[in-house]
Amino acid sequence: MGALSRRDLLRISAAGALGAVAAAQGPALKGGDKTGPGSGPAMKPPIRARMFWTWDHSTEWALNRPGAQTYGAANTYTRGNDLFLQDYTNLLHWCGRHGIDAVVVWGLLRDCHGGLQSAKRLCEVAARENVRLLCGAGLNSYGGVYYEGDSPYSLERHLQAHGELYALNAAGGKLPHHACPSRRENQQFAAGSLQWLFKNLSLGGVQIETGDCGVCQCKLCRERRKHPATAFSWEDMALMYPVAAGAVRAASPDAWIVCETYSNPEPQRGPEKAPGFGDSRPW
Repeated sequence: MGALSRRDLLRISAAGALGAVAAAQGPALKGGDKTGPGSGPAMKPPIRARMFWTWDHSTEWALNRPGAQTYGAANTYTRGNDLFLQDYTNLLHWCGRHGIDAVVVWGLLRDCHGGLQSAKRLCEVAARENVRLLCGAGLNSYGGVYYEGDSPYSLERHLQAHGELYALNAAGGKLPHHACPSRRENQQFAAGSLQWLFKNLSLGGVQIETGDCGVCQCKLCRERRKHPATAFSWEDMALMYPVAAGAVRAASPDAWIVCETYSNPEPQRGPEKAPGFGDSRPW
């Protein structure tokens, strides 16, 4: 196994913490008012919402099958449509029995494991289990709402069709897989994609990200930002997250919207380097 990045380690640690809480509390009873066999009224849990954060390519219920991957982000999916549905169906069943409120799926929409039709089937399973299914949706990167495939709602396809909308690096070259957040066309694409997503899937919500592996350095972005940026920019989040949240709320008022900040928001005002992923201090 290769060395894990800071992002991988934080994700693994977060997943472990969630699992530890669930294990310590035992099979949770949703609602807090119900009683278990041979026990008094269940106490309201101290954690108001439990959520699993997953990538499609690293979520496996049955071990020792071809194509398994145990870590990484934005990996190619190698397990096929049947196993994708089996793995997530089993995970959603387990979450329903053990008081997990939501499951975030990055890579939910890919042609290689059934696209919209597979996602619809998982939405049905999630509804039966009273678990919210959330789609991981990149706004400036991470593929948009349709992570991989021949869809007009794929961010990659959008950028390939409109090369002038790519984000730029400091040298003025295209930043691969990244959209410029300052361009109105990209803001409209993100909003329209999210509305399409909720009109076509009975999702419980979304997790939205602007991206943490590079920011646009075009003239518009440099003039707009007041603070230094590293591999991500809180000012880009402040620009894009209201656009995305408004689109989701218009399509699904009750949807959960999880906004990724990658670190505690702490804009850098001094001469020191701006904090990177996980580096800033908590309030």
